Amino acid sequence: MRLLTALCMLALSAWALAKPEFLVAFEDHYKPAVGSAADTAKCRNCHTDPPAHNDYGKAVMQAMRDQKKEAPDADVFAAVEKMKADDGKTFGSVLPGRLGKVSEAATAPPSAPQLFPAHSFHPTIVHFPIALFLFGAFLEFFGKFRKADGMRSAAWYCLLAGALSSIPTVALGFTAAIRLGYGLTGKAQTHMLFALAATGCMLAIISMRRKGPLDTTGYWIALLIGAGLVGLAGHLGGTLVFG
Repeated sequence: MRLLTALCMLALSAWALAKPEFLVAFEDHYKPAVGSAADTAKCRNCHTDPPAHNDYGKAVMQAMRDQKKEAPDADVFAAVEKMKADDGKTFGSVLPGRLGKVSEAATAPPSAPQLFPAHSFHPTIVHFPIALFLFGAFLEFFGKFRKADGMRSAAWYCLLAGALSSIPTVALGFTAAIRLGYGLTGKAQTHMLFALAATGCMLAIISMRRKGPLDTTGYWIALLIGAGLVGLAGHLGGTLVFG
C-alpha cells in the first residue's frame, strides 16, 4: 500500500511539472537559444492573456484546424511560417529574430539561480491545499450526517493541513505569475484574487474550528463558502494552463 501511494505521488508530481503540449512541440521544433525572446516568453509565444491567443497562437490553431490535427507538428509550423500577422509580416520572417541568441551572458551555462524553475514549484504543491481542504470539508459534512466523531476528527487535520499549505502555495503562485510573464492582470489577476480569498477563508475556518467540532449555522456556511472558493480558485488556475 505504501509503495502504491509513493508511486501515485510520483506520477502526480510528474504530471504537475509537465509543460503544455504546444510549448513542448514549439521548443522541440525550433530549439530557441537560451535567453532569446522565444525562450523567455514561454507560454507567451502564443498567448496574450492565457488562455487567449495572440496572432501567432491563432495562426497555429488555424493551421491545426486546416490540417485536421490535434497537436502542432513540423507541417503545422511550416504552414504558419507562411502566414501573415496583423502587421503584414510573415511569421517566418519574424521567428528567426526571436529564436536567435541575444548575448553571451544569456547563452552562458545555467547558473545557480536557474536551478529554481520559472514555475517556482507552484504546480508541485498547488494540489495539496485543494485536495486536503475539500476532502476535509466533505468529512465534516459526512461526519455530521452520520454522527461520526472519528470522521470529524480526521476532517480537522485535513482542513488544517489544507489551510496551512495554501500559504506557500499562494506565495509561489505570485512568484510564478511574474516569472512566467502572466503579470498581475486579466485572468491571472482574477485567479490570484480568488486564491487569496480562499486562503483567508480557510484560515478563518481553522481558527473557528481549532477548539473542537462546531455545529453553528455560521460555521457550516463559512465551510461551504470556503470550499466553493477553493474549487473556483483551482478551476481558474486550470484555465490559465489548459484553457
